[in-house]
Amino acid sequence: EGGLGLTLEQIGVAQGTFGTIGLTLGGILGGICVSRDGLKRWLWPMALSLTIPNATYLYLSYYLPDNIFIVGLCVFLEQVGYGFGFVAYIMFIKRFVMGYLHKAHLTLGKAFMALSIMLPAMFSGFLQQAVGYRTFFIIVLCSSVATIIATILAIITLKAKEARK
Repeated sequence: EGGLGLTLEQIGVAQGTFGTIGLTLGGILGGICVSRDGLKRWLWPMALSLTIPNATYLYLSYYLPDNIFIVGLCVFLEQVGYGFGFVAYIMFIKRFVMGYLHKAHLTLGKAFMALSIMLPAMFSGFLQQAVGYRTFFIIVLCSSVATIIATILAIITLKAKEARK
């Protein structure tokens, strides 16, 4: 149906093994980078790491490899980028929740973060069915402009917060 034609076992290996290892390594690497040099230094690389690896799925939709290791490598790279970039999202929220109810605000911020992931995911299947895999992944890459805009706004917000100190 326009996909890779993977079995459930192959999907499990690609997502469950390669993807989980990539997500874990990306998150650890992101945490190390932010703790060493700060969020301000790593915000752009982290934002780009959330968007650029989506091109791996566009690659898969064009070349349709049947080798599970190529598929697994693409999933691994995408998940490393996601794990690395997701650290910026969490650290940005943590930076702005302080005071008496900081834990409640952090929880609320993480809930909105999850909602921002869940809502597009709810409609992605319908969109993919309507336009096909290749066009869907082109749309995904084009929607990455929102990440760039959000990063610019985050930098403006960080600078404004620093100016108030």
